[in-house]
Amino acid sequence: MKATGSFLLLTSAVLSTALSLNGQAPSLLEPKFERRQGPPLWISAQAVSDPDEIIKLDLIDDLHLRKSVDAQGLGKYPEKETSATRGMPEIATIPKPECVTETLSAELRGGESPSETIRDLTTYSKSIVKGSIRSLDLGFASGEPSLLVGLEVSEAVKGEISGKLIYIGYPVARFRIGSLHFCNAERGFEPSVGDQVMLFDYTGSIDRDGIFYSPRLDQLFFQSQRGQLFVPPHLKASPGLEGARSLDDVAQLIRGNVKLEDVPREHAQ
Repeated sequence: MKATGSFLLLTSAVLSTALSLNGQAPSLLEPKFERRQGPPLWISAQAVSDPDEIIKLDLIDDLHLRKSVDAQGLGKYPEKETSATRGMPEIATIPKPECVTETLSAELRGGESPSETIRDLTTYSKSIVKGSIRSLDLGFASGEPSLLVGLEVSEAVKGEISGKLIYIGYPVARFRIGSLHFCNAERGFEPSVGDQVMLFDYTGSIDRDGIFYSPRLDQLFFQSQRGQLFVPPHLKASPGLEGARSLDDVAQLIRGNVKLEDVPREHAQ
């Protein structure tokens, strides 16, 4: 399906949902190359919602998403209702039991280099940054239900990322637009505004504006506002990381306060 001129109108749209804080998070992010078909890198739930159709699937242009909507059998409002009486469909997060269908992620993220240990993450990252979540917005990344995490960068642990505010496509997302439910099958930490994040960036930004990153789940560490550190399960026993209690501890490890060179190499396999 060909992309239409409707996308041009979306570039100036501003997303503002109940999950946003201080934000003018982008409602549309495009890849560096010219896209003639297929879904954008990111499009917000608000940008695709519609009072007549509930969701404008042509703006997302993804076959699997269209099948998900068709399977729910709720593509349009009853004809007796009018857009004047019903207004725009509500957009809201939902708990897992309300998911009537789930999307299995097919998007390739984070490059092909390994991430089995903290040594891997340190070695293969072009940059490693830490910051606080300033916004969480619902939508679709490459056609899949996703969160857009707005990260205010406070520290570059390795390398650098241009700009103080970047955005991360995070696939742990469940929400509805009106009566239609959209759930990603990915499982992981469920972030809140104010939590801290460490991004291990293997690939650099992937959008034409240089602000959007699409890492694998094991290239993200989180620290909740209560101070709890969340790392991918397979990394909890990674040599040198087992004693970390905060992202600051992880940053010190990366900088060499606990020298990765001293970790036996057989543990990094």
